[in-house]
Amino acid sequence: MRILYVDTLSAKNALANVAGMQKAYSKVSTVKAWDFRATAKIRGEKGMNQKLVETARQFEPDFIHLGKCESVRGWAITQIKQSLPEVKVIHFYGDLRMDVVPWVVDIGRACDRTVMQIDGGPLVRQYEAAGCKNIEYWPAGTDPDIYGPRKVRQKDMPIVFMGTLGNPKTFEWYGGRRELVEAIANNGNDVHVFGGGWDKVKHAKVYHHKYVGSDGFSQACSQSQIALGYSAKDIPGYTSWPRVLNSMICETMYLTRYFTGLERIFKDGLHLDWFESIPEAVEKVEFWLSRPGWRNKVAREGRQEVLRAHLWDHRIAKMLKYAGF
Repeated sequence: MRILYVDTLSAKNALANVAGMQKAYSKVSTVKAWDFRATAKIRGEKGMNQKLVETARQFEPDFIHLGKCESVRGWAITQIKQSLPEVKVIHFYGDLRMDVVPWVVDIGRACDRTVMQIDGGPLVRQYEAAGCKNIEYWPAGTDPDIYGPRKVRQKDMPIVFMGTLGNPKTFEWYGGRRELVEAIANNGNDVHVFGGGWDKVKHAKVYHHKYVGSDGFSQACSQSQIALGYSAKDIPGYTSWPRVLNSMICETMYLTRYFTGLERIFKDGLHLDWFESIPEAVEKVEFWLSRPGWRNKVAREGRQEVLRAHLWDHRIAKMLKYAGF
């Protein structure tokens, strides 16, 4: 099997997931990775799309995986499928917004299937009405060679939050994250936050750290007693798996805001725990901090469950099933 993998290969914050998916594909096929953004910088948008068509015709893949491809156009996919009528093209759109995104629709009308990190709901119906074909729910995975527990002398960062407060360029702040961190800090706990925008929070118990890649992420989780999660999306049906899985595989206790489907994949109190309000989160932080034995057992069980069923290998097997292989 030959797979043309088209994604944001030059985007630093996408590399971990991109590398995980590519490696999983390479175990079962011959993979050609193609960086559309790098090509667009040289050739422009139209030239990049023309080059994509040429690349597909030369490589003759059985399957094309499109990642977050905001400047790939439907006409290019249509031309590829006219030249290679047997090829299957699937678009994985994981960067959801509250409204229907025009370029996702444009690709979705031309490709065979659109897969999203959203489990039903009105947004899916809007995409279907706009012409996206065969929309499927597809959660993210993780890679134990990229994320995992690191050797640490002690867990000297009791609580960590891995994720930006918001976009400092657009001043779009993610509701709930600041309130969560400040409420836990106000209860007397040190919270270490990693990512952009947190310089807006001035609190003696909140410690700021810059964005870190997969190694720094794994190191911070390994040094923590509790890793916090708070999805930035309030889209009905939206699931936020990458940070959950990447944290849990580091064998840290993960405490996250509830989102759709958590209970279908993990059990609270066995693999991780979740909350539905900030006061509940504050209570649960104190609960788990005071029970180190149980907390560490949950962290171990959580890691084992991720290894058992939630690696990129598992997800790619499902993706290839979508494509008919």
